[in-house]
Amino acid sequence: VLRLDPDAEEDGATLSKQVLTVDSSKRAFRDLYRELKLLQNFNILNYTAFVKIFKKHDKTTGLKTVKKMMALIHKYREGFVEMPELLGLMDRSESLVAKAYFGNNRLLARSELL
Repeated sequence: VLRLDPDAEEDGATLSKQVLTVDSSKRAFRDLYRELKLLQNFNILNYTAFVKIFKKHDKTTGLKTVKKMMALIHKYREGFVEMPELLGLMDRSESLVAKAYFGNNRLLARSELL
């Protein structure tokens, strides 16, 4: 829960600036989270496309490369499949928004970010 400074003057201009700052930071977090979600979706789409391309290649050429390529992908899966940095950023964003605006309620924060 965001708390305004109790010692600050409570004139309309100061209060509206604080509210505007809160709205701006919420919007910035929402934009960041949505961009991260798009990146996650793009990564999944790339993986799916990669698999389909190799299956089509094998079907057309009669070769059996898909198993070799999948083994190679899974060997280096951390960056291509698992996305630990991306998921960590998404998790951290949810956590920060939950703590700052929703009393540590991550479910509510996640719904606000989406």
